[in-house]
Amino acid sequence: MKTKTIEIFEFNELSESAQEFALDAVRQCNHGYDWWDCTYEDAETIGLCLTGFGLDGNRHATGNFKDSAESCAHLIIDNHGETCETYRTATAYLAGRDTLIESAPIDADGELESEFNLDSDLDNLDNELLRSILEDYSMLLQRESEYIDSKENLLEVIDCNGYTFNVNGQLEAA
Repeated sequence: MKTKTIEIFEFNELSESAQEFALDAVRQCNHGYDWWDCTYEDAETIGLCLTGFGLDGNRHATGNFKDSAESCAHLIIDNHGETCETYRTATAYLAGRDTLIESAPIDADGELESEFNLDSDLDNLDNELLRSILEDYSMLLQRESEYIDSKENLLEVIDCNGYTFNVNGQLEAA
């Protein structure tokens, strides 16, 4: 029988280069799951179906409304705090929608002069809301990704999980 002895280190006991290696190893583990699920679930609660996203130089989000732009805006107002960018976006949309409807030209009989023009303007406003909300979610996803990769988060993950390493900074099995 052979016995093999290895030295196990806590993160703060590693050399600077081994610490960088360890951080990279934990960073890779952090991306081994669907970290964006909570953001997708949040979008669902406001009637937005996210269908994809990109990060960094290709930062974007794609998706569509489950019901209508107006319904989504009201759900945002009901479910997102006033300090959220989505809240400000929804508030501006609803105000713009009200203004369009209230200022639509009326003929002598009290009917809309051009229902087509109003519908077209409302469609444009709906499309702008979708574009803006997708941009808001794109920024949310980018910030979440950056936090997951941050040294602050990685050190917290190491500490919370009690990770140990070999002298080179490779994760050691518990």
